[in-house]
Amino acid sequence: AARFEGRLLRGSVAVATLIISIVYMVIQFVGAGLVAQLLFGIDYWVVVVFLGLITTLYTVLGGMIATTYIQMFKAGLLLVVVAVLVLVSISRTGWNPIGPLLRARDHFGDKVIVPQRKGGTTAALENVSLSLGLVLGFMGLPHVVLRFKTVRDGRAARDSTRIAMWIFAVFFLVLIILGYAALNEVGHGAILHANKAGNLAAPELARTVGGELLFAL
Repeated sequence: AARFEGRLLRGSVAVATLIISIVYMVIQFVGAGLVAQLLFGIDYWVVVVFLGLITTLYTVLGGMIATTYIQMFKAGLLLVVVAVLVLVSISRTGWNPIGPLLRARDHFGDKVIVPQRKGGTTAALENVSLSLGLVLGFMGLPHVVLRFKTVRDGRAARDSTRIAMWIFAVFFLVLIILGYAALNEVGHGAILHANKAGNLAAPELARTVGGELLFAL
């Protein structure tokens, strides 16, 4: 925020960054806790506390350099695993990128690919919120916002942000393929059994199509 002129602008950027970072951090802790609980059988709260301490430790000791390299490692590993999952999933449907969607429609009917239309103001607001989140959400992720503060000049900031946004955009698009692939390969009941909210669909898909090694990664 110190790079911008004006107290109001600096304060707005700082507050927005804190709010988004806190929300995103909570989501990451929840996801990490669920995955660790599934992998190792450790109590959920123990995992969350441990991850919080580790994150605080490497951030305090290493600063933005440490967090940047850790983000690079995690992003690289995540992209490789997701790419493998996508390739394995579409290989089972004749290498058709939308094959998992078509197979899900054949097995479960059009209702699984057609958006549910519900009446009322709440449903309309949910649709608007979802659309805004998909279009603009990744532009406000801490991973993107923080890139403005870790580069040498404006050109590097634009290049870094542009690359990050493309990575997020492609990643969010392939999530659709993975979601329907999980429905086909794992099954609706097994997904809900692992987690009632369906948050462990991707790990369960990795175990089903790639075995324990891909599941662990």
